[in-house]
Amino acid sequence: MVSERVPPPAGETGAPEIVAPETDDDIAACYEAMRGLRTGLADVSAFVAEVRAQAGHGYRLKALRRGGAVLAVAGYAYRRNFHRGQHLFIDDLSAHPNHRGEGWGGALLAALEDEAREAGCAFVVLDSGTQRVDAHRFYLARGYAIRAFHFEKDLAVGKGPMGPSPAR
Repeated sequence: MVSERVPPPAGETGAPEIVAPETDDDIAACYEAMRGLRTGLADVSAFVAEVRAQAGHGYRLKALRRGGAVLAVAGYAYRRNFHRGQHLFIDDLSAHPNHRGEGWGGALLAALEDEAREAGCAFVVLDSGTQRVDAHRFYLARGYAIRAFHFEKDLAVGKGPMGPSPAR
């Protein structure tokens, strides 16, 4: 596991660290935090298998943990397109349900922004479901802007790892 130290949110003590989970056990430790966002995840083994499958397409995990407990997790990939060039796209950002509002998601987001800068990216991009008003406030407060709509069409040829798209 690769790790880096981050300062704890105001009023917190301890030494949180940001790690890049590599083993199946490391990935499995992120399951409960990810379920805070992806509530349709079936079980730990399906989660690990899906992370491994997505890794074949550039997906990476970062976890913020303290004392071995995962407090927040992010899934992301580097992408390149005509509009933004090289950028970091965040697919998933979730604080553990028992630790929401403690600043861990913001600390992990800031670390991803630093990583993107170091990689030469001019943008960090993400999608957020239209119903996630609290998440929108979170991103707007951190300088993100709503610049596009995301469209999708269900082709009815199968389902994603968490079922049909509307349940996501």
